Amino acid sequence: MAIICDHAVVLRRYPYGESSLVVHVLTREHGRVALLAKGAYRPTSRYFGVLDFGATLELEYSRAPRSDLGAREDDADPQLYDLLEATLDELARTSTPWRTHTRFVLHVLEHAGLAPALSTCAMCGGAAPANTTGRAWFSAGAGGRLCARCAQAARASGRRVGTLPLAVLDDARSLLASTDDDRQANWTSTRTDLVRDFVGRFLDYHLETRLKSQRAFLAVKNRNAPADTNG
Repeated sequence: MAIICDHAVVLRRYPYGESSLVVHVLTREHGRVALLAKGAYRPTSRYFGVLDFGATLELEYSRAPRSDLGAREDDADPQLYDLLEATLDELARTSTPWRTHTRFVLHVLEHAGLAPALSTCAMCGGAAPANTTGRAWFSAGAGGRLCARCAQAARASGRRVGTLPLAVLDDARSLLASTDDDRQANWTSTRTDLVRDFVGRFLDYHLETRLKSQRAFLAVKNRNAPADTNG
């Protein structure tokens, strides 16, 4: 059996039998891989504290011709891997983890071709000015920010259309354009929460489910809803 060497991030681990672990990792050159780490669940194993969630490793493993571990191998995405590794490094040193998390989600959406339109109209590509109250038309189903004419057309086609504060869209754009927290050094926690709320609900729409890490945060009323409505 050939030995494969790759960089990896541990995504998941769980016991297998009394002494082993099944470990799911995202590798840079081979995509997501499920491995059986024999004996690694023993406290005396040198791998016991190494194969932990979020750990970044230089990994050597062998691949069996047939495996029932169920990983989707050979679907490599080095750009996504680099983004995840950089985000984990930043999370280890930042004092604003949720801002880092929100930036990561925006970059993943962009990488997948699903990033919301934040500046121009998602439907016609033209200007999408804010209204007199400083809010812009927005529809997750239509792809993001909308001009007034396209907002009307989207609503007529059955899409849900609301508004978002222009400042929140500007902050999301700033996050997407940056690679670290330096450019957001003067942000308040409220600004972060408003962008996180908008991005989390946008992600909800495209995943058609809510991530466990977001359930408590998004269980309250939409933080970006107009003051006189329920959003």
